Amino acid sequence: MKRYVLALMALAIGLSAFAQKEDDKYIGFAILGSGGKNYQTISTSGSSRSLSNSTSQISNTVLAGQFEVGYFTSDYLRVSLGLGVPFSSAPDSYGDYMNSLGFQVSPSISRYFRICDGVYYTPEIAGAFEWGNYYDSDAIISLDAFKTDTAKQPYKGWVLSAYFLAFEFRLGENTALGVALGNVSYTEVSMTRDVSSFSTDTKTTIKDGVLNCSLNSATASLRFYL
Repeated sequence: MKRYVLALMALAIGLSAFAQKEDDKYIGFAILGSGGKNYQTISTSGSSRSLSNSTSQISNTVLAGQFEVGYFTSDYLRVSLGLGVPFSSAPDSYGDYMNSLGFQVSPSISRYFRICDGVYYTPEIAGAFEWGNYYDSDAIISLDAFKTDTAKQPYKGWVLSAYFLAFEFRLGENTALGVALGNVSYTEVSMTRDVSSFSTDTKTTIKDGVLNCSLNSATASLRFYL
């Protein structure tokens, strides 16, 4: 019996030693997936016309893979920087699907609250700057009669996200699993289309602002402490 008590004490001491302390560092890999319903306002401007409308988008799907490095500036306070490749798919106003593939730089900050040995509540605020290309499911998008533009459209944008249901589970002395469910985010994206007709060549800029609150997202991160 005494041996079991000593073993449990040793395990508790070992888990307590995993506490996130100042100057701790890690590298990690994360996978994010989400789907939900977004409300967005689209403003379109160009040399030929300008319009604004609001739509509700369903089945907005996002998948992303990310490499991450993190550093604890003080006990239980973590800053990190991620480099990722996001993919998204959402229906457009023509009933087709607009897909995107890009590159993302994502800084974040997180505060750790100990729940029990080896388990932490880790609410997080993250930003991201993204560049990439949109691809429409049709080869040609019709903006007006006798006007077409190509299916590949470059875009750039940023997003600010808050994760309130985030946790970290220490799997061992140097490994941990981070899990986040749901988020509140605001995204702003601009896309420039090269539009041609029989008589003119113009550029049309589309700007999207999306405020999203969803529980239909999850992030899993595997972290290796150095």
